Amino acid sequence: MTGAPTLAWAIFPEDKVEIVVGAITVHETSPGVEWGFCARCGSTLTYRRATRPGLFDVTTATLDDPELFPPQKEIWTGERLSWIRSNPEVPHFPRTGAG
Repeated sequence: MTGAPTLAWAIFPEDKVEIVVGAITVHETSPGVEWGFCARCGSTLTYRRATRPGLFDVTTATLDDPELFPPQKEIWTGERLSWIRSNPEVPHFPRTGAG
């Protein structure tokens, strides 16, 4: 969705997220999976899926202060490119992370 080899997400309770500038265009890529994009430039901004009700993922770099949300785990490491270095300070999961 981003064309980048990595992407950091911050996950929030859906009722705690407010978009204050701009608009999000939502595209359902498969039943129950929604990706949100900037309506103006097309940048990937958000992710939601029906199997995780009440959660709203936001791309960390799009937040006002992304430094407040350092990585807590790395997921999909089984798909990692050979030249990407892992962060030894966080847990790793070959697919989606637990919890």
